[in-house]
Amino acid sequence: MPRSPLRRRLRYRFDNFMSRGGRSVFTSLLVIFLFVLVLLIVVRLLLAALLPGEQPRGFGWSSFTTFLQMTDPGSVGEDAASRGWFQAVAIAAGISGIVMLSALIAFITTAVDRRLHDLRKGHSQVVEEDHTLILGWDEQRVVEITRELIVANESRKHRAVVILADQDKEYMDDYLAIGVPRRATTTLVTRSGNPSSLTNLQLAAVGTAGTVIVLSGCADSSPAALREESDARVVKTLLAVQHQRPESNPLHVVTEIFDPVIRSLVGETAGSSVVALHARDMLSRILVQTSRSIGLSVVYDELLSFAGNEIYFFRADWGGATFGELQYRFVRSVPIGICPAEGGLLFNPAPQRRMEPTDELLVIADDDSTIALLPAPATPPGSRRLPARRLDQAAERHLIVGHTHKTPLVLRELGKYVAAGSSVDLMPRDHHAVNGGEVKAISGMVGGLNVATLDVDPLNPATWEQHRPADYNSIILLSEGDEVRNPDQIDAETILILLLIRRELERERARREVGTTVITELIESENQALAASTGVHDFVVSSRLVSMLLAQISEEPRIHEVCQSLFDEEGSEIYLKPAWLYLDDLPQQVTFSDLIGLAQQRSEVCLGVKLKADEDRQDRNYGITLAPPKTSEWRLNAADALVVLAEDET
Repeated sequence: MPRSPLRRRLRYRFDNFMSRGGRSVFTSLLVIFLFVLVLLIVVRLLLAALLPGEQPRGFGWSSFTTFLQMTDPGSVGEDAASRGWFQAVAIAAGISGIVMLSALIAFITTAVDRRLHDLRKGHSQVVEEDHTLILGWDEQRVVEITRELIVANESRKHRAVVILADQDKEYMDDYLAIGVPRRATTTLVTRSGNPSSLTNLQLAAVGTAGTVIVLSGCADSSPAALREESDARVVKTLLAVQHQRPESNPLHVVTEIFDPVIRSLVGETAGSSVVALHARDMLSRILVQTSRSIGLSVVYDELLSFAGNEIYFFRADWGGATFGELQYRFVRSVPIGICPAEGGLLFNPAPQRRMEPTDELLVIADDDSTIALLPAPATPPGSRRLPARRLDQAAERHLIVGHTHKTPLVLRELGKYVAAGSSVDLMPRDHHAVNGGEVKAISGMVGGLNVATLDVDPLNPATWEQHRPADYNSIILLSEGDEVRNPDQIDAETILILLLIRRELERERARREVGTTVITELIESENQALAASTGVHDFVVSSRLVSMLLAQISEEPRIHEVCQSLFDEEGSEIYLKPAWLYLDDLPQQVTFSDLIGLAQQRSEVCLGVKLKADEDRQDRNYGITLAPPKTSEWRLNAADALVVLAEDET
């Protein structure tokens, strides 16, 4: 083939050189400047040698004068008394300098703008260590997880939270600036890119991260297609993280996977380094447990959040003490269980159970820095005598409004708690034709429950006049999603139903005492304040609950096992039991140490107190106080309750 002309080849090489970026432009400007400088110096020297009558001007003077004239056009006046040829050289030097300096300024401005643009796009390398890396973007959960991590990091001088998502960095920064204005000691860093990209993971410093949270991108109430897409994206991201993780870094990863088969496969292949959360199962258990005790949702909200009291693992020299003795040797912490060295968790062990040197204690405390084992009891053990009373279990009636994937799980869990002969009415919302078939399929006997379907509209006021809410022991409102309505619409419909229920309950309370508990599942946490205006304060906000679990497990992976055991019907769970089970002649003035002793006589652990008079006051945590000082005094009435860890609710 004929060779390309020299001009075309030179132009091709020049184009390739200039396409390399700012360095090539700067080099080109520098070469042109030096070339023009040398050329003008040579011309000046030639003029000095050829023109008669001129004073001899050496190389140094000519070079200095020409350089000044090119960099400072005002120096052209140096040749004001010279002959015209020298003045022409000075003018040429000044014009050349102006052109090239203008080009240099334009280049610098462009380079700075490009650099700022790159920074705004989030393409720079993260230089952090032991940070929390959040992969993916979900507006609700990112804000809630970040808020929880900020509270958890308050006792540290510096901690970073890095967010890598397929979103514009400016958008993420603006959204977080509004949603998370107060950041205390935590630094928020955002980077834009695909979370499953190996290059982007390196950019976000996954190799030096302490924990990784992989967001699912949708909720359990989302359509099946979105959940399947989310699981596929999460698995791809997990593989990328495992590939980039150095063998020397024991990186903990927590995520949410909807499909049980995929979740099981991830658990088998990734081992203990990855915790795949089964949110639907935990939400179902929490819904059932909170529906049986007014105020229990507030207890769980506090324990699963970093604000208030949390569950910690604590190790110390036990000195052969028993679990019951340790109940009195913490000022403001409450031991609730033991983690033996051989593994497993033991909640609410017998008070006589002696601690082994290798045992860890499960403790409820305001912060891990406040946990301190005293050499002697903070107060003398309680000496009050326990009344011989138990709660009788009778057949119950329950109502579930709405039908979701959690309905069978809720029924199965509810069947573990109720007495024989109990029944459940299902009131699905009339949005899907498929609901009828699904609901009928689970009607009949489920886990010992008589399950019936009510073919009515819960948004019709006449429904609640016919099926009176006060006739039920509990009402559970499920957030029933579909492919059309968004979470705000779903929550708005739930709140409307809640208003109808409240109106009927108020009418009944005017005539008689009503003991119906209403537990409401919401999707968006921002809607909780609106729902609270209905007078019902027991909520399970699904997105917030999952966010709190992800944040808690990312800080301490063993919390996942704690939650699984705590929300399971087998073993001990948290209950709110009336004060008259523990005390005679109410009202009475007692110390928290007295309540610990009374609970121990029932083989229970007292976690705190609930005051009926404050259950409508948000500023007093709806009457719930967990892990108060042992010497704190309480005047308890018959309507008040103890928050206890017990084998059953009797």
